[in-house]
Amino acid sequence: MENFLNGGIAELEEAKKAIIDEAEKHQAVVDTENDIKSKEKELNAQKMFMSDKIESTIKNRRSDIEKSHDSTIKEADRDVKEARKNKKEALNKAVSERVKSETSELVADNKRLKKENKALFKENKMPGFCNSSYYYAMFAPKGGKDFLVFALTVVIAIALIPNVVCWFLEWEILYKILIYVGIVVFFALVYFLISIWTRGGAKAEVLERARPNKEAVKENKKSIKKMSKVIKKDDNEGQYGLEDFDSEIIRRQGIYSDKFAAKESALQEFDEVTAVHLKDEIEKEMLPGIEKLTQDIEDLKKELEGKKQAAQDASDTLTADYLGYLGEKYTTPDKIDELIAIINEGRATTIMQAMDVSKGGANNAE
Repeated sequence: MENFLNGGIAELEEAKKAIIDEAEKHQAVVDTENDIKSKEKELNAQKMFMSDKIESTIKNRRSDIEKSHDSTIKEADRDVKEARKNKKEALNKAVSERVKSETSELVADNKRLKKENKALFKENKMPGFCNSSYYYAMFAPKGGKDFLVFALTVVIAIALIPNVVCWFLEWEILYKILIYVGIVVFFALVYFLISIWTRGGAKAEVLERARPNKEAVKENKKSIKKMSKVIKKDDNEGQYGLEDFDSEIIRRQGIYSDKFAAKESALQEFDEVTAVHLKDEIEKEMLPGIEKLTQDIEDLKKELEGKKQAAQDASDTLTADYLGYLGEKYTTPDKIDELIAIINEGRATTIMQAMDVSKGGANNAE
């Protein structure tokens, strides 16, 4: 190539061909690299799609199995709860009957005592309310509980009610005071009149005669309450004959356990067999495409290595044969065409002269 600069159009055409060939080979490398990236992206998308499809399919099928078994388990659980409820109702009924039976004498005694007092008050022409605990607390108190009821009633009558009434009245203070006093006097008068009506003469003696019966009724009620509490706390259910209910509960619990075990067995079989089969089926459907893409990528990578080598060889040839003579400025197709045009126009006969003309034209242009 030592005579390259003395050459003419033929040599420039060869140089242009080498420049274009080197550019095409480098572009081929870029294109192949882009193809590899595109296929790798497609491959990753295919792998992800296959993975998601396997996961969602297995998850949905497993969920279907769970729902199917859960419905029967739920039904069995309701049956167990119903059996327990039936036993509880039977137990409550039996306990109530036992309480009624064991406290019947006390209940009957209370009825007798109340009947005696009722007859006593009726015989002495005293109103029925005199036979109440509240009446005794107000007009014949005895004991701390009676005096507490009496005190609360007094506070309500002479403090709470008058104050509430006066609070709602938009009157002058003097009228409010009069109203307050009037209410207190009214309650005091009512109390005094009831006391005279129901305690006058021999009626006070009647109240005292009735008191022992009332006290006995209270004691009986305490005994009944205590006996009821003891009976209800008794956890010995064998005395109530509930064996059939226990057997039914055990039977239904067995059904529940069987259904729960069936669910666990079905899920285990699904995880160990069906899920593997589903995975294999999906992979069988999708792996050929994935494997083809993988092979295509491997082929492109091998092809890329060859194209890189070809591009490197073209670059080496261009550098060795032309770059040292033309310089980087003139190793482009456009510049080569310009040199060819100068020779064709007769302004130069050799490549070196054409380059001088081109440079001179560039300098003149400057």
